[in-house]
Amino acid sequence: MPVSLTIKNIPDDLYLRLKQAAESNHRSMNGQAIVSLDGALTKQILSAEDWLAGVDSLRQSIGKKFKAGEIDRAKRVGRK
Repeated sequence: MPVSLTIKNIPDDLYLRLKQAAESNHRSMNGQAIVSLDGALTKQILSAEDWLAGVDSLRQSIGKKFKAGEIDRAKRVGRK
């Protein structure tokens, strides 16, 4: 059964970020607060092995190995 929660003394910058996120996601402030709390409290901590397996899977899905020079050039694109 849902319950009510009152949060007091929210810092101004946090309130503004929550408000902006709610507007961006077309949610009410309450809805955005619930989604944000849920995300923060349900994050899973991955083991190093699981994290590396995810990295390997991403690399395989890209289908290309990048050379150091290619990576450096890509990082510099748009920089002055």
